[in-house]
Amino acid sequence: MRYSNNINNDYISAEILKHLSILSVKEQEQVLEFVIKLKKTDFCGSSSDTLVKYAGTISFDDLDIISKVIEDDCTRIDIMAWDLQ
Repeated sequence: MRYSNNINNDYISAEILKHLSILSVKEQEQVLEFVIKLKKTDFCGSSSDTLVKYAGTISFDDLDIISKVIEDDCTRIDIMAWDLQ
């Protein structure tokens, strides 16, 4: 669920607490672990503002080649490459 930018932190916090209160202690612990992990997760990537300058820089021919390679090579499974021990 995505909230619009005009909804403040107090509302979101209240909604989280409302839903959290109906969970078991075990489930609440899982939520806490998730929030802690989420907070520790570093964002590694680029914002859309940074990437937008590259929009349209790949030719349609190159995009066709990339799409074909992905379709041909990324949909194959090589069972012999798996270590099943």
